[in-house]
Amino acid sequence: MAIESHAIQKSSLHLISDKRNKVYTQHTSLSSPNDIVSIKKVGINKASTFRGFCAKHDNELFQPIEDHPLQICEEHAFLLHFRAERKQLYYYNRLMACYYNDVSPDDGNSLWYFYALRTAFHFQTGNRTWVIGSKAGANLDDVITSGDYSSTRFVGLIIDRVPEIMTCACVTPVVDVTGNTLQDITNPQYLHSISISVLPYGTENGVILFSWVGESKVCERFIRSILTLPTQAICATIVRMLFHRVKDIYFSPHWWNKLPPDAKASLSERFLHIFRGRPDCYVDSEDDGYNYINWNVVGFETNL
Repeated sequence: MAIESHAIQKSSLHLISDKRNKVYTQHTSLSSPNDIVSIKKVGINKASTFRGFCAKHDNELFQPIEDHPLQICEEHAFLLHFRAERKQLYYYNRLMACYYNDVSPDDGNSLWYFYALRTAFHFQTGNRTWVIGSKAGANLDDVITSGDYSSTRFVGLIIDRVPEIMTCACVTPVVDVTGNTLQDITNPQYLHSISISVLPYGTENGVILFSWVGESKVCERFIRSILTLPTQAICATIVRMLFHRVKDIYFSPHWWNKLPPDAKASLSERFLHIFRGRPDCYVDSEDDGYNYINWNVVGFETNL
């Protein structure tokens, strides 16, 4: 029986929680045609949970990153990538179940129906990577069985503080951060995905870890477009990208409450792109004039 697995450790979320052990996350209702995003609090016991694994496999499989300090290495990068892929697949299955159960043909002309279709398509194409990619490239289950993580590629950016924003997610990069096309999302054969994990690293630092499995020029080009940005722009661009492309992020109430109202509105507007089904848009790379975070890259590790 599948349990409520944590994509992000409770001990990590505790570092950015308030006095009641709660963090902020974004929320919107797809049952309404209105574009409204709310920021809600969720306890760290519930934050980032999904029913992806049984207790035995969850404990055994992720023991290296649950019971030991996070390392920037092939094994840990693979486990974070695998967890992010499974979480994305879980969300896709839930979305499609809700779609088939709750949406009727009578809603065909409604804005809600349009958003549901676009969102379902976005998740479907993003998750197709997990199914087809494992056949066309490295099979994730085979990697686990063999214990050979050498097919995992990673790029880790070490930042100078515990990040106020955390995630363990998977995205399908259609364009790079300068707007250059990387892949055709309508391709019925294969789409490349990359996982993004923003987590504590050591006792006083954080890490932004990108990882994927198998050779992928798409992922490499996506990463290189980020790394060629001015150093001071890299972290800011990644934060904008998280709010633009990632559904499941958690952030510090203290950090969020200190942001100006216009900055909060800008980040919330980015979040709506996920539900509008616009993965081809690259507004995440555009500087909107707000300094959301003060992260500085102090280290870099990769096996590319």
